[in-house]
Amino acid sequence: HQVSDMETPMGTIAVTRVRTPDASWVEAGPIGRRDLPVRPSLTLEAACAELVILDGSEYATSGMTTGQFEGYNAYIVSIDVDGVTLRRYYDQETLLLLAAERISAGGDEASEPELVKYRDYRDVEGLLISHAQDEEVTMRMISRSGDGEETETTQRGESTVTIENIVINPDVDDYLFDDE
Repeated sequence: HQVSDMETPMGTIAVTRVRTPDASWVEAGPIGRRDLPVRPSLTLEAACAELVILDGSEYATSGMTTGQFEGYNAYIVSIDVDGVTLRRYYDQETLLLLAAERISAGGDEASEPELVKYRDYRDVEGLLISHAQDEEVTMRMISRSGDGEETETTQRGESTVTIENIVINPDVDDYLFDDE
């Protein structure tokens, strides 16, 4: 459950994103709620993503190589799941995650790679956690006219997420995750 403010040309909009094992949705001000497809996660958001990769039967580690990522010597781990390749780049010196990349199978616009770069690692209760992520994604927008006709457009976009506060193991009410 993530709550954030998004700056738009129309002002600041409160955005709530919720992911459960069975559903995913976003609620954003005047836009309302939109269900999102449940698909292999770019960031594999879990308490310990690496253990999910290693223990999950649906994930197949397809290789580990070394290379460069934006000037860093990196370990590059590739994971295949449901026709999608997830690639994770780790700094060889610190073993911190530098970036996560999602590459869809196929040759259409939906196959454009998505990339999240992690930076500004800070100590939070003994854990080094990234406090800034730069994202490069393909955005799909659906417009509906008065007669109900839908038009879909696809556009590449970039955003930066800056985390101001992280709380480890907070008390959370179950209603935040209700799928209603």
